[in-house]
Order: sequence, then C-alpha cells, then structure tokens
Amino acid sequence: MLHDVTASEVDALLSIIYPSNFHRRDMLTVAEWFSVLRLATRWGITSIRSFVLEILEDLATPLDKLVIARQFDIPGWLKPAYVSLCLRKESLSIVEGQATFHDRWL
Repeated sequence: MLHDVTASEVDALLSIIYPSNFHRRDMLTVAEWFSVLRLATRWGITSIRSFVLEILEDLATPLDKLVIARQFDIPGWLKPAYVSLCLRKESLSIVEGQATFHDRWL
C-alpha cells in the first residue's frame, strides 16, 4: 500500500508512461498535471517531472505557478508569477490570497 498516494494520482502518472492515445493527452487540468508532478518529484522521476513542468508552463495561471513553485522548489517561476499577479488589473480575491494546493485544486 502506498501511503499518501491516491488511485487517481497513480492513474495520472500511468497515463504519461502508457498513453492511451499518442496524439492527444489524457489529462487536461492543472490539478491532474499537479498529481503527476507530485509523484514524479516524490519518486525522483526527473524526466517526467521536467515534462510536466513544460506542460504546466503553458497551462498554469500565474497563481497556479506561484503555488507550484513554492511547493516544488522552482525558483525560476516565482518572480514572473509575482510580476504577473501584481500587474493584472483585478486585485487578488480572498480565496486567491489564501491559495494552497488543497484550496486551489481539491
């Protein structure tokens, strides 16, 4: 039994290793990609971690990137995320200001 790992996280990781269709991705959301990033980081699968970070670079919002960067030690994402958040027209909401992984994606 794997502690602190859900079946959906393992499914997401396996969909990268064994894709059902090579022409489209099985995962579409930041939360799904986050699951793969979490397991790839935890288990030291650096090639999958790098791949997921490339996907998230385009898919994630600045707030998502800030949360991910802080949780997974990605210092190169911090400054651009802060700048984007500071320069956007709308203010941060209370929910955004309290964002953590659980608040953001669960």
